[in-house]
Amino acid sequence: MTKHLYRWHWRIGMVALIAIVVWCFSGVLHPIMSRFQAKAVKLDAVQLITPSTLQTPAEVLAQNSITQVAELNVLNWQGKTWYQVRLPNQAQRDYFNAADGALLPQGDALYAQHLAREYLGDVKSEITESRLLTEFTGEYADVNRLLPVWQIQFKRDDGMRVYIATGSGRMATLVDNLKAFSSTEFSLLHRWDWINTLSPWLRVALASVMLLANIAVVVMGMWIYGLRWNNFSPKWGLRRVHRITGITLSVAALMFAVSGLYHLWNKQVRGDNATRIALAEQLLSVSDLTLAPSSIDTGMNAVRRLSLVQWDGQNYWRFEPSQAKPAKPVMGDPEHQHGKPADKPPATPSVDYTTTDGVLVAMGDAAYAQAILREAIPAAAPNAPLTVINRFSDDYGFLYKRLPVWRAQYDDGKTLYVDTADRKIAAVIQTSDRAERWVFSNIHKLNFLDPVIGKDWRDLVAGVLAASLMMISILGAWLYLRVRMKRTAGKTSVKN
Repeated sequence: MTKHLYRWHWRIGMVALIAIVVWCFSGVLHPIMSRFQAKAVKLDAVQLITPSTLQTPAEVLAQNSITQVAELNVLNWQGKTWYQVRLPNQAQRDYFNAADGALLPQGDALYAQHLAREYLGDVKSEITESRLLTEFTGEYADVNRLLPVWQIQFKRDDGMRVYIATGSGRMATLVDNLKAFSSTEFSLLHRWDWINTLSPWLRVALASVMLLANIAVVVMGMWIYGLRWNNFSPKWGLRRVHRITGITLSVAALMFAVSGLYHLWNKQVRGDNATRIALAEQLLSVSDLTLAPSSIDTGMNAVRRLSLVQWDGQNYWRFEPSQAKPAKPVMGDPEHQHGKPADKPPATPSVDYTTTDGVLVAMGDAAYAQAILREAIPAAAPNAPLTVINRFSDDYGFLYKRLPVWRAQYDDGKTLYVDTADRKIAAVIQTSDRAERWVFSNIHKLNFLDPVIGKDWRDLVAGVLAASLMMISILGAWLYLRVRMKRTAGKTSVKN
């Protein structure tokens, strides 16, 4: 029995060898490279909205033969006030001077370039390309969540490109040559995304086979070397090193393999629940916008965003105040963040809403969030009052990108997070999602160590474990091949 297990331990180990090596190697390399990636410099694009003699939105848009818009923002830029307009079924935004109604040619690209320079802190480098993305790409993957975005390419030694969502003024991510290499390496070696071009299910099937083979090798090794330890020679050598390190690291190997398999299947089968809730594009009438929003007194002297929203058939102005001390997020891979995430931003001041006539609306942001939820899930209502979430947590993690959001809890255990700034369902979390995220976070990424030893030491521990598993796998393969070569040589000498 033990002899057969021993043979199968070797054989299955050889099958899983390459997968184990590339998974461990990429697991070691990724957090190291993430620490050297570029970071954003400026993180809060403040607009100073001050009363002035401007044409109203109704006048400016009528001058340009526009009666309905899908989105309307008011922003200050280049010392002027602009009406930023997105028409229905259009990705690119138009910019009209609020003073004379003139259209700014290529305004969306120019504003994206301005924001990219602000976030990057680079006003000198030449911009070589500005490209509007309406779909995710290999470099700008779906983990970044924001669409459409502009890709702004800088002429720099590091090949920097910045991804900007002009509607919200947010930076989605920035990518230099190092991050591009790191992301590509992780995508190819750890996630095996290259197989998706053939079939996503083929990738899941092949990865599952390798993970199950890894689990089988570990379990058989624990049985052979653990329960029958006294039957092996006590002399030191490569075999004894392989046995001792294998038994020592067997729990870690099972933790990585089982949690990886769970994560793989949960992500493939369940996907991102928020993407299944598609909110219809709003059609906002502009004929009643006869009051310039810059003349509305809300008591704010710094506004991050001023936009037109609608619920229950009524238009409102949404005044989003600027955060005094914005937290500094790390623009790395959200799925595998290894820097210091923006999990403790300051409390966000209340967002003010007024009617288009300038009348303040009490609890406007909560009312707007409720309206979005009614559209998203018309058949149910939250079972408790909505709460504002200003920091990332185990339930609503950094990978969801958006803050602040409103949290809504439902009777079936489902939790929705609403981003009123972009009128989006930021996340849909169910009980099974929480279980998988906990397992992946604590068992696969070892985040349970953070409160004890900190993120840097946790990454070091995870890296040492992964490197050790890679080395004992290679050592086991070498021992197997050495035995095979000796047997082959012996058979050859007998024949001779």
